[in-house]
Amino acid sequence: MKLTHFFTKENQSVWLMALFYLLLLLTEKISATEMVILYAVETVIISAFHVLKMFVLTFKKGNSKEEKGMGVFFTFFFIIHYGFFVFLQTSFFFLFLSFADDRITDSFGLQNINTILGLEGIKIGLVFLIITNFLKFWFNFYKSDYYKGLRVELYMFQPYIRIIIQQIVAILPGFFIIFGKSGIAVAIVLIVVRTIIDVAIDKAKNNEHFFNKVLHKFIINLDEEDVEKKEQAVSFLKMIIKE
Repeated sequence: MKLTHFFTKENQSVWLMALFYLLLLLTEKISATEMVILYAVETVIISAFHVLKMFVLTFKKGNSKEEKGMGVFFTFFFIIHYGFFVFLQTSFFFLFLSFADDRITDSFGLQNINTILGLEGIKIGLVFLIITNFLKFWFNFYKSDYYKGLRVELYMFQPYIRIIIQQIVAILPGFFIIFGKSGIAVAIVLIVVRTIIDVAIDKAKNNEHFFNKVLHKFIINLDEEDVEKKEQAVSFLKMIIKE
């Protein structure tokens, strides 16, 4: 397979992000531990922009009063449900980070949040994440009119699979970084693995043949007779990987 299959115009943002993280790490602007924290914090950034997108879907032009009411309900349901998920994830991170850093306690609290936000590497990473997520929101979601064809009750589930994968990728190396002695090496592996996953998702988004191949092998049987359910499943999965 040619290298040009991996380096395309569509996935250049993925490679730029990986390069940015590697430069931060190799120039010691961010530590290996802070890299793990940053991947966890990215979950919160993604969810904040997702709430913004749900509000856009709720109050888009042409929605009836009932549709707006349902949109508000689903948006706040997402905030509560996803907020509980973030709370559990954050509490878990604080627990095992407390073993490696005396500034972190093993409980959820504002002191831990203030400590993390005060780390130089986190500050740089946060600015980068906020800018990139805003650009994706503006150009991919809003400016392109992509949001006009979406239903808020389905779009609510869009970030879950991506974030679950991200947390698995971040947590496992996190143990090696915090409790091991080869932090930078493991952090580089973390960046590489995350990049490979992002490139695969991007290829599935832009290559119909690759998408169907992955779908057939890992998710559903495309030969099923229930065409309507198959089409719904395909549409839903395409929505999930779209952004």
